Amino acid sequence: MSANLNWGEYVDMLRPTGQLLMLAAAGKPMELSAMPLIIGRRAIMGSCTGGRGLINEMLEFAARHQIGAQVERFKFADANKALDFVRQGNARYRAVLEA
Repeated sequence: MSANLNWGEYVDMLRPTGQLLMLAAAGKPMELSAMPLIIGRRAIMGSCTGGRGLINEMLEFAARHQIGAQVERFKFADANKALDFVRQGNARYRAVLEA
């Protein structure tokens, strides 16, 4: 049984034109007002990422074919530099902080 969340609070945290992406189905219907969506031009969307078995199959395939994630690494001490890099839209894949 999933928690009964206050979805209106989550929508209120979105900036104008922000999007809330649902990756799992809630156990109960979502209850929220349409006005914050309309006025803020916000959106709620869904995506099916696949179940645990499909994800395991994908990870096994990647390991078998030596496919790894493409990341851009930053030292943890350079966290502000990494944030600027991401905010400027320069991160091509993933920006990762390393200790």
